[in-house]
Amino acid sequence: MLNDENDILLQIVTKLNTVELINNFLDTKDINIYGTGEQTRNLLYVKDCARFVVESGYNDNVNGEILNAETGRDVTINELAKIISNNRVNINHVSIFTLKVK
Repeated sequence: MLNDENDILLQIVTKLNTVELINNFLDTKDINIYGTGEQTRNLLYVKDCARFVVESGYNDNVNGEILNAETGRDVTINELAKIISNNRVNINHVSIFTLKVK
């Protein structure tokens, strides 16, 4: 649950971080991490998620239940950046207050 405006901003920045990490790597640009980079995500392959959704749809035991598909292992934005960059691009930490809205 998001408690205040700072939590909402942090969620937005984290989502921007993940997309920007991949786009910048593909364009061989530096990767910018907004904030500390200690925000975590639990990543799941799309194929695994699709299988989860289909199998859940056929399981009567989960009717009316809230389900969450995850791997059980969180990864920080910093860890993700290191994996994606593979030492080919620089990783910079940027204050969230320098984030420019387009």
